[in-house]
Amino acid sequence: MRKNNVHKSFLHPCLAIAFLFWCGFLFAQNPSPVDGQRVDVLLKKVRQEIMPLPLPVSPCRLTEFQNQQREFGKNQIDIQHWLGEVKLMREVGNEKCAFDLLAELETAAKRNPADHLQWLYEKTVTLNAFVHTDSAAAEAQRLNDLANEYEQFQGWANLAQARVAIEKRDFEQTQRQAEQALEFARQEKDKLLEAKALSLIGGVTRDIT
Repeated sequence: MRKNNVHKSFLHPCLAIAFLFWCGFLFAQNPSPVDGQRVDVLLKKVRQEIMPLPLPVSPCRLTEFQNQQREFGKNQIDIQHWLGEVKLMREVGNEKCAFDLLAELETAAKRNPADHLQWLYEKTVTLNAFVHTDSAAAEAQRLNDLANEYEQFQGWANLAQARVAIEKRDFEQTQRQAEQALEFARQEKDKLLEAKALSLIGGVTRDIT
């Protein structure tokens, strides 16, 4: 029963938003007083019955992470999984949990260069998301230093620098770093990096125009 309630609380606001776009589209295509009245009635119903429903809250899993460390040891931690939790906490706006998880993960991440890369990247993005721009720039520089040792990480270092630059509204630097990340991604056939670089380039283009 609880699972169904969470599902519905998440789905209803999404349906409401889709409904609002649909109503606007229909009315724009064939506006009439009757259509306008029907839309007003339906909008009132949406506001009263659907929009007040709360969105689901994603709990912080820091305690679960700490328990796993005690039970299995730091060497058995799935870094990528827990970095995914950091991303989730960032997306729902739970700043404290995101940074607490990053702090707990740091020692384990440093044991492997690839894990350290992803940890630095996620920390840079998280700092950016919560408008700690100067700290994000410092982490992006640490990532760049790591890429100087391991060239296979250079594209991700470029992308991190681009993310910091766009927060500073430095569109020229953003474009340059994102294009370098894209070039590297295509050379290395890194589809994830390519997608992120293209998304950032698209964002810069929209901001400029």
